[in-house]
Amino acid sequence: MADETAKGSDITLPHVIPLKFPFQYGKDKLVSEVVFTRRLKAKDFRGIAVSNITFDDMLKLISKSTGESQAVIDELDTEDMMACTEVINGFLSSGQQTGANG
Repeated sequence: MADETAKGSDITLPHVIPLKFPFQYGKDKLVSEVVFTRRLKAKDFRGIAVSNITFDDMLKLISKSTGESQAVIDELDTEDMMACTEVINGFLSSGQQTGANG
């Protein structure tokens, strides 16, 4: 995949977040990083009130941008989850803050 830079941010895709708290998922999968492989698209926001994005919404957006299942994203440690929300915030307009409610 060609590198892409998110407009208005310094995020280049693919963007890797090494997990501070890796975890085992299932019998065979060790999750030690989250890789953002694509920017968000309009369709990713269907059913999400952009003016009031919740943590549940953020987890869905992280899943869509990384290609990981929501079940895997649900297992992230809160510190690692917050690092991932910073990447999602980087994709949004500079004035939009997310994840405050949930």
